[in-house]
Amino acid sequence: MQKSINHTYLIILLAILSSIAPMGVDAYLPSIPDIATAFNVNIHKVELSLSIFLTGFAIGQIFGGPISDRYGRKLSSVFGLLGFSFFSFLIIFSSSIYELWLYRFFEAFFGGIVVVNAAAAVRDRFEGTEAARVFSLIGMVRSVAPLMAPVIGAFIIHFWTWKAIFIFLTLYSFVVAFFIYRDLEESYTYTKQNI
Repeated sequence: MQKSINHTYLIILLAILSSIAPMGVDAYLPSIPDIATAFNVNIHKVELSLSIFLTGFAIGQIFGGPISDRYGRKLSSVFGLLGFSFFSFLIIFSSSIYELWLYRFFEAFFGGIVVVNAAAAVRDRFEGTEAARVFSLIGMVRSVAPLMAPVIGAFIIHFWTWKAIFIFLTLYSFVVAFFIYRDLEESYTYTKQNI
């Protein structure tokens, strides 16, 4: 027997799930000058990692939908979060800016897989005006992430090096994966369809 999840907690959980991308982008912005210094490159090369992140994020969403429809919202969310966590951790060990670009791309790719599941989980559970209301509530909660992420990043960079930001992203996505695995009930029933 599945446990029933609290409605408010579900909205917060899905909002946090869909906040992976804003956290991944905005938390590291204050560290861009430090990363440029660490790799001894022009700051524009570090800024290019933002475009690479957004490209990987967009491609991840293309693959995220079919993965979510094939394996379910819960499993694909955990898979994406663990992938995001793994590549966030690898960024710490980057030896060049090109390596950082590569890891940022794959970090974002897995983030794209994650983000489609939040919307899909809402569509599975709610319809019509109730779905619209839940989407707006998730949007309100999620809007906190772009506001808080640069503050968190600036706080971290004040006390530690730029690598600590990616340690934070590693832990953040890992903790979210734990709560998704523990608390999010699977809402998708697989049915074989012809395209």
